[in-house]
Amino acid sequence: MNIEEIKTDFISHFRLPFDGYTSPTPFIEGELGFSFMREREQEGRRFASLYKIYIDESEELKKDEDLKKVILSVSYGERTDDGITLTSKDIKRRLDWFIDLTSIDDFCYNIKTKKFFYKKKEIDARKIVARIEEWHSKPTKLINGTLIRAKLYLFRRLLPKFIRGFFILLKNVLLLLFGTSLQENIWLMDIKANSSKEDFDR
Repeated sequence: MNIEEIKTDFISHFRLPFDGYTSPTPFIEGELGFSFMREREQEGRRFASLYKIYIDESEELKKDEDLKKVILSVSYGERTDDGITLTSKDIKRRLDWFIDLTSIDDFCYNIKTKKFFYKKKEIDARKIVARIEEWHSKPTKLINGTLIRAKLYLFRRLLPKFIRGFFILLKNVLLLLFGTSLQENIWLMDIKANSSKEDFDR
């Protein structure tokens, strides 16, 4: 198996650049794949979507099967000279912006037949880009994006507030009943006793 030959064939199927997508930048090491971008504008500032399409060399290419799992990811952030900044301090991400996502089990590539598949059905490489773009841009759609925006609101806004409120309530109850408190970091959940060491020695 010639890795460089597979890499060349894999990238060439996408026929980049097209429709505002930039030319591909092949990965140097780690995975067999490439990245590319599509520039956009958000609130009068330069933004971009960064796409990555690759096969995990450490796992997939070591398997005997010709069909290899393809991983796709896309991130949205403010455009910089080096790429994109995912978390800008002075811009709050809105629910109707392009969404970051990763697809692990949806697409495959047969290194022998040089064909791509989506859920076991053959698909053209450019249609893979169109599919990931559809998912990535869904929150921006006025009607079709309503459900995904509702889910984002639930998991990004309401659920963290609920967990935070429940933690504060639990913390106050423990303090009131037992004289103990919890750390602010809810993922550690360590109990700190207000009692001194001498109390345990009694």
